[in-house]
Amino acid sequence: MLSYWFIDLILLLPCLAFSFHKKIAFTSKWKFLFPSIIVVYLFMLVWDHFFIEWGVWHFNSEYITGVFFYSIPIEEHLFFVSILFASVFVYECTYIFIKRDYLAHYSIGISITLSILFGWMFYLYYTKLYTGITCACAAFLLIQHKFVFRSHWRYMGRFYMSYLLMLVPVLITYWVLTSLPIVMYNEKERMGLQIKSIPVENLMYFLFQFLFAITVYEFFKKKFTKKISVSAEDIATN
Repeated sequence: MLSYWFIDLILLLPCLAFSFHKKIAFTSKWKFLFPSIIVVYLFMLVWDHFFIEWGVWHFNSEYITGVFFYSIPIEEHLFFVSILFASVFVYECTYIFIKRDYLAHYSIGISITLSILFGWMFYLYYTKLYTGITCACAAFLLIQHKFVFRSHWRYMGRFYMSYLLMLVPVLITYWVLTSLPIVMYNEKERMGLQIKSIPVENLMYFLFQFLFAITVYEFFKKKFTKKISVSAEDIATN
């Protein structure tokens, strides 16, 4: 039987293995990556816990070991780590293999369009927990990037490019999770649109999760790089 553990490892292991490739050298970014994963993981842990408690989704006991932490299957914990690791890995790979940032000039327009779309969906479906909370969180984070972080010329084009690339493995993963099914959703807490067996909300949920990870990742990278620059200046002055 295909277990949730196996799906987690399929997501994680190839990216982990290629992290050591000399051209990619993703291991050099781990000092930014792991703090980012921890921050997002803790947030999603609380989200997942309450969604389980509120009956938004639940897990099929046939595909999990039965080991729970904070009322969440241990496989789901590993899934958070796996998908965040893979997403940031793909994001960094775009800098290496796709030299031009093709979406940089369109990133502000994309963010504004998505913010309006998610805001409108929140207005229509705010009574449905999965749709309402996901749309609100995604719209809020996108607005922060436009008006507070002002990150569009720095990395939002790269983010949208890597999000599109990640949709292929993510859709396959969600299709397996929902078609077996390993994860089952409460129809009353979502708007009802789906791609095959995948709730459309999953795509917004992944966008929020991925963008949150990149936001924290870029924050740590900028902070660490600035600290190194200051240290280098102090050494040069002395």
